[in-house]
Amino acid sequence: MPMSPFHTQPHAGARQRAPMIIEGTRSMDIYYLLFSRQLLDNRLPRTIKLKKATLFTNFLYMIIEIYILILVIGIAFILQDHYKEYLYDNTLSTIQHYNPKTPYNHSIENIYSESKHETHKHDFGVYYDKVDYKLFKINTTHNASIIKKSMFSESPYFYDYIQSNAHEASYILDCGCGTGDFSIYLANKIPNCKIISFTNSQKCLDEARENIKQHGKEKQITTVLLDFDNLNTLQHKGFDRIYFIESHGYSQNRAMLFKHCKSLLRKNGMIYIRTPSFYNQYHKHLKDITNFWKYNFSTSDNICYDLHNCGLTCNYIEINAIKLFLSYDPIAATGLPLFMLFNSPLFISKRYMLAHILLAIYGMKFSIIKATA
Repeated sequence: MPMSPFHTQPHAGARQRAPMIIEGTRSMDIYYLLFSRQLLDNRLPRTIKLKKATLFTNFLYMIIEIYILILVIGIAFILQDHYKEYLYDNTLSTIQHYNPKTPYNHSIENIYSESKHETHKHDFGVYYDKVDYKLFKINTTHNASIIKKSMFSESPYFYDYIQSNAHEASYILDCGCGTGDFSIYLANKIPNCKIISFTNSQKCLDEARENIKQHGKEKQITTVLLDFDNLNTLQHKGFDRIYFIESHGYSQNRAMLFKHCKSLLRKNGMIYIRTPSFYNQYHKHLKDITNFWKYNFSTSDNICYDLHNCGLTCNYIEINAIKLFLSYDPIAATGLPLFMLFNSPLFISKRYMLAHILLAIYGMKFSIIKATA
């Protein structure tokens, strides 16, 4: 058969490409590629549809996962809110009467006595001059013991307002007022009352005066720079309520402080104390905590003992620290550690981290003490 004039015989070194193309490929696929462009075009939309279906399925799964997460968080919030209400109601009703025959715990009390020798008295006020109070503020308060009936209820100071029957008071002394939050709250709740607030920190005093001015309460609240151990120099007397909101422990002589307070109270007046405290068991790490906070931690019984010796009648409530922490709002639960972390260089050391963990395990609690004249 004669060869076509367009056909050329491949030379000996030429590569045989056609068999390599065909090898491993189905003939039908070659047919589509070479002769059926329309069939290839018809397969592309099908692939795109499959990809779109996969994307839609993944998006649907993501929506379901987000919904389940929101549902779990919502249930957790509801359960915690019920727990908060239970704890709140329980602390209002479980008041204990102090028994004067309760033995004084000297081992706990000696912790602070030893700490005083290791810390200069001047440091107790200067310590709080170094704190950045605007960095973290926990639920409108810098306190650690926050008792709220609900996440959506008003200020955590409402509990103290109820417990102390503050509505009956017209003349109030706020001892260790900090940045003035509690005094401002009382001034808003009791418009006709007069409040004397003092602190031993100049920075706290400046912050308090600024806050009071912003709230327009300068006529109701008078602020004073005063040391706890010089309370006898205060010119004001006849108070209906004297409050120590996590503050009485900054006095180096608690018994003398309470004697001065007793002389400032009117008849049927009340000293109201909310404070972190220890259980009666002694543990070596309690000294680390006392040195770190520079606070006279004690027991409810020891505090009531000093108040009783002043001629006051005492009732108290105790709340386990872990139970209280479980009731914290998420903002407070994260804000408190961050506040300590950024304001306390010692807190980041392993020694003090361990001390705080052990303290919660071995017996930290919060006490509410009411002593009436």
